[in-house]
Amino acid sequence: MSSHFYRKIRASWLMPVFFLHSFLWAQEPAKTIFLPKGRLFYPLIADPKQPHFFLGTRYYTTPVQHFFAAVAGFGEEFGLIRWTGSSPNEGFQLSIDGGLSAQFNLQSPSSNLINADYTGGIPMSWRRNGFSVLLRPYHQSSHLGDELVLTTKIDRINLSYEAVQLLLSQELGSFRFYGGGEFLMRREPSDLDRWIIHGGGEWVRRETWFWKARPFVAMDLKSYQENKFFVDTSFKGGLDFSGDEIGRTGGRRHLRVMLETYYGYSPHGQFYTDKNFFTGLGVAFSF
Repeated sequence: MSSHFYRKIRASWLMPVFFLHSFLWAQEPAKTIFLPKGRLFYPLIADPKQPHFFLGTRYYTTPVQHFFAAVAGFGEEFGLIRWTGSSPNEGFQLSIDGGLSAQFNLQSPSSNLINADYTGGIPMSWRRNGFSVLLRPYHQSSHLGDELVLTTKIDRINLSYEAVQLLLSQELGSFRFYGGGEFLMRREPSDLDRWIIHGGGEWVRRETWFWKARPFVAMDLKSYQENKFFVDTSFKGGLDFSGDEIGRTGGRRHLRVMLETYYGYSPHGQFYTDKNFFTGLGVAFSF
């Protein structure tokens, strides 16, 4: 067959791609950014499983005991490549992320580690104007503290799974709403139910107060099939302090001081079948 015929075939395969690009970006040329700064799908303020840097103290009410705990964690999303649309802050981005969150019982003799959750994922995000999408396959594994195992004789469950998370987010002025869910693939224990429904909302004041502070409130809601779709509720509110823009590409650091409360099944490791309630004070850092 002639080379002209092959060129026509190749063109027919590319037509849907050109059509989609024109529809989404109004024929703006795409630009590739290697190791981009920032995110296209903004982190969720009130999600207990959001990988981020934080420190805090909480008072827990559980079926077993009441106690004060120190909580700490770290985590971040690192952009690998971004294909922009009409703006450098829009387009498609491929990233990696990882995080750890841990709780320590301050009323035990040596402030025993209770549990640590480790997560790692590959976020794929897309943004245009105030609408964004996140598709994130990730892994989680959880581990009890040695002192807890030795002093309480608790039956250890090796909680570990891979899941796919899909979230849609819409920003309307100072407000943001999001919703979606997760599906667990390989999981241990093997009888762990697969579906999670996830949603929530945030309000962050656009105008700053003193010291570049903005008040905010955020609520995150999750329902696990494992727990008969009971709605776990996480609430955070406080002040967000934004840093000055730095570097040629801009970007801001954030220091968030907040009060928090949570009611529902525990978000910590193998305790997912236990209801608890906690309130606390925390500080979060965004780089």
